[in-house]
Amino acid sequence: MQSLESFFFKLNINTIPPMIVGVLMLVLGAVTLFKERASKVSSSFFIVTLSIFVWLGSLTLLYSSSSEHGALFWARIGHFGVAFVPSFFFLFTLNILRRLKKYIYFGWATIAISGMFCVGLVFSPFLIEGVSLMPWGYNVQYGPYGFSLILYFGFFMLISLDLLWIEYIQSTSDRERSRLKGIFLGITVGLLGAVDFVPTFGLKVYPIGYIPVFFCTLILGQTIIRFRLVDLTPSFAASRILDTMEGLVAVVDLEGRISVINKALCKLLGYRERELKDKKISLLFDTEKKNFPAAPDPDWTLHNEEMEWKKKDQTMVLMSVSASVITDKNGEPAGIVYVATDITERKREERELRLAKESAERANQAKSEFLANMSHEIRTPLTAVIGFSDVLSDTQLSGIQKDYVDTIRESGNLLLALISDILDFSKIEAKEIQLEYIDFNLKKLVEDVLKIARPRVTSKRIELYYFYHDEVPIFFRGDPTRVRQIILNLLNNAIKFTEEGEIGVIVLPAEIKASDSDVKDGYYTVQISVRDTGIGIPPEKQKIIFDAFTQADSSTTRQFGGTGLGLAICKALVNKMEGKMQVESEQGEGSIFTFTLKLKKADPSAFAHISPIQADELRDKTVFVVDDNVNARRLMRSFCQKVEMKIIAELPSAIDGLRELNSKEELPDLIISDIMMPEMDGYEFAHRIKDNPRFKAIKLVAISSDARPGSAREAKDSGFDAFIAKPVTERGFINVIKTVLGDKRLQGQIVTTHMAEELAKAKVKVLVADDNPVNQKLVKILLQKIGCEAEIVSNGKEAVEKAMANEYDVCLMDMHMPVMNGIEATKKIRKKGNSTLPIIALTAAAVKEGKEQCLKAGMNDFLTQPVQPNKLKQKIMEWTGIKHRKVPYSSTSTEDPHLLS
Repeated sequence: MQSLESFFFKLNINTIPPMIVGVLMLVLGAVTLFKERASKVSSSFFIVTLSIFVWLGSLTLLYSSSSEHGALFWARIGHFGVAFVPSFFFLFTLNILRRLKKYIYFGWATIAISGMFCVGLVFSPFLIEGVSLMPWGYNVQYGPYGFSLILYFGFFMLISLDLLWIEYIQSTSDRERSRLKGIFLGITVGLLGAVDFVPTFGLKVYPIGYIPVFFCTLILGQTIIRFRLVDLTPSFAASRILDTMEGLVAVVDLEGRISVINKALCKLLGYRERELKDKKISLLFDTEKKNFPAAPDPDWTLHNEEMEWKKKDQTMVLMSVSASVITDKNGEPAGIVYVATDITERKREERELRLAKESAERANQAKSEFLANMSHEIRTPLTAVIGFSDVLSDTQLSGIQKDYVDTIRESGNLLLALISDILDFSKIEAKEIQLEYIDFNLKKLVEDVLKIARPRVTSKRIELYYFYHDEVPIFFRGDPTRVRQIILNLLNNAIKFTEEGEIGVIVLPAEIKASDSDVKDGYYTVQISVRDTGIGIPPEKQKIIFDAFTQADSSTTRQFGGTGLGLAICKALVNKMEGKMQVESEQGEGSIFTFTLKLKKADPSAFAHISPIQADELRDKTVFVVDDNVNARRLMRSFCQKVEMKIIAELPSAIDGLRELNSKEELPDLIISDIMMPEMDGYEFAHRIKDNPRFKAIKLVAISSDARPGSAREAKDSGFDAFIAKPVTERGFINVIKTVLGDKRLQGQIVTTHMAEELAKAKVKVLVADDNPVNQKLVKILLQKIGCEAEIVSNGKEAVEKAMANEYDVCLMDMHMPVMNGIEATKKIRKKGNSTLPIIALTAAAVKEGKEQCLKAGMNDFLTQPVQPNKLKQKIMEWTGIKHRKVPYSSTSTEDPHLLS
């Protein structure tokens, strides 16, 4: 057996160059693989360099072999590398160009052919016949099939180079072309290594194939370091991105010819790519209509332009198109890229949605008109039912007849409340609920609600109370009708479900911290609670009681009645006023309904210039009544006759009203007009009257069944001075007439039933104690002029009796009277526990001692006689402010509300 040294090699100088080149090629492949571990391109490149290393490494051992037998072994090992170089390089090229999937079977075929050469030929004499000794060492002698390996090698290397060349030619990027040029040049130079085969065919020349392979290594190394191997084909990547993206892309040159168009756009338009390549873009859309630039500016763009593009079958497709100019490396315009989105389907859906929205709006409008008409049609006869019931109840009736009339009136009011709930709920459901914004007194509103509710608790063992915290402002701007509706609804529920115990309304400052903007704008958040000691609500039912048509127990509908809409409406109204509503309850222990309201604080002097006239001042005031409903006219006539006002015209239309006015020399003091009338409505009627300077002094009162929020404001804008919603009650009607005739303001909010009621109840009751008949008469006249109601007594003893038996807002006490003087009377009033009644001394003594004596006796202030009207008014307004005023059913202490009664 030969020694290992004689079998393998004997080192000589000729083996060093191929050995260095082989190692360099392997290192280059290994470094690339390490830097681009996740890339299939780097893996295939490493296999190529590994094959070359096997080839050149075996060539090194072939040259230095010490025997023919050893040389033949290394020659065959080396051709393993030679045989696999073309197939691995072909796979490497396909990976670079991202075409491996397309040519996957062809790639596997090349590997199979390489395997055939290795297995079938390398170990047979048909490919390697033997070796011969040359001056530099042993060299391969090829057999009859040697040419087949050379042809196979050259064929696949040339195919790979051809693919790279085509990509190089088609590339539009300088960087990409540089990358492709580097890889192409490196492989081309490396192919010159085939000169290694030349000595086989009789030429005794030192094989220098490793020299071009060395330069191939340098070129490839420089290309990889500069451009990275994975990024060799960005144009292909861009092409793949264009073809796989859902967006529609077309690129045109400066002459408008299509140079690039992606598959998505071709598919949409029904073309093949070659059918559009180099065609004018005007084939697809009207370039003149869309201002296609002949010489585009680099800054020219389109942004989401809606355009119709023509398909191959001549049908049109609607596109949203954006476009911009692309420039070359010198910044000069080179073409235009269009990016489009098919919006045909979206536009169709938008059109359908628009039609559906318009249909819904028409239906909603029809619903609103129906509700308005229904409100008008129902409220008009209800006005007659409730109004004539009021009138009839004041006539001479037997006991049973009066009971029947009261039943009719109460049933009418109940029906009105039910209709109002249904209309409110329908507006809430349609999100059409609106609010009024007028000034109102919240504390008086709460008092009024309690007074309305008080008759309902007389048959039960219930204590009714309320607590109004003294830190809560009194006057607000908002919708008092809706606030009253919420409180009254909660209070009615509490009464309905409570048989004994107590029910209270608690008004406190909310614990919610106001934002800086709210404070700046004058907003205040108030918390209102309605507490009862009734049956309570189970925990599982507390979450659903605010749902429409829902009650805590279905049996309550049969036992207590109700539609189940009240709480749903309350919560919706609270939400509309930027508040929140919640309930706390325990079965058998009662419930607490709490809600917050964000209201704007108002000026307390808003109604300072409105002094409703007295009932006797209505006598002989002249009135026009304009209404198309005969029953409504009859009712207005009845109300007016009751206070001895004179109806000088009853007219069925606004046109008749204008005609009658123009024919009259003596104009009426007041015109009462319906709003909803045929031919000419009340708004137009009011405009016509206010536009005529001759009619400027006439007061206009609107009466309407259109009681939606905003109606009063619309009436004011038309020129009306007051607004009354149907059904009209006698009390409400007369209060409004008295208020509007006593309104001396030049501008301000319109007089409403609510405002008139509040002003009527706001009349200050004054106890006057004075023994001088002249002074009594003067003070009474002065007090009536400022809207106060005066009760006169002649001595201190009578003053004490009256003060202890009745409620007064203020007392004017003369110092010197018979029986008991003012000082003694004041002391007795205070001693008997009446500490809240403001007492103002009437004295002719203006000395300091007299003032001190008054204050020491318990008086609050004093007026010197003779009384001056302005000073009297100032003192009355100062001491009848809410802060000092004692109000029924209330407390202004800050004690626990549970202790109040």
